[in-house]
Amino acid sequence: MHPNRHGLIDITAAEADGFWAWAAIETLRHTGIRIEELLELTQLSLRHYTSTTTGTLVPLLHIVPSKTDAERLIPMTPELVTVLVAVQRRVRGGSDHVPLSVRYDPDEKLHGEPFPHLFARRVGTRQEVISASVVRRLLNDVALSADLHDAGQPINFTPHDFRRLFTTEMVSTGLPCTSPPRCSAT
Repeated sequence: MHPNRHGLIDITAAEADGFWAWAAIETLRHTGIRIEELLELTQLSLRHYTSTTTGTLVPLLHIVPSKTDAERLIPMTPELVTVLVAVQRRVRGGSDHVPLSVRYDPDEKLHGEPFPHLFARRVGTRQEVISASVVRRLLNDVALSADLHDAGQPINFTPHDFRRLFTTEMVSTGLPCTSPPRCSAT
């Protein structure tokens, strides 16, 4: 939290930043997705599969193609389900549905079609998808607030750090490495 020029802190903005930082960190950490993929998540990304043999419901996160142009479904952990339910509640803001928002793609310099994006918030009268630069700022604000240092230097997080963390955790829990001689999240 940074006071404004009058020494006042906007508690509403600080709470919103804290929520979105938590949601971004937890989603990146539990999925290993890229920042572009995070910001493209919509209500339509939340899927489920019901096993025909056991009747068990498996929540899935549908990731649209980005860098690798590979569409994929990621099984969601209970922790990730909790995060994305909180994101849905937040973005609905008391409404029955997730409002439509348009995402600007800075690489292609285009605005996308309106979708019910999950990582979006109200800015004035518009519903806007949170930008990658805002996510990066939120990650670094968390590191700064937590006073995290490495070799005496403040730590700066990038969204890709959570991709590496996800890969490391998956390999350490027994998921086989598929790109010998080294495993890395690219």
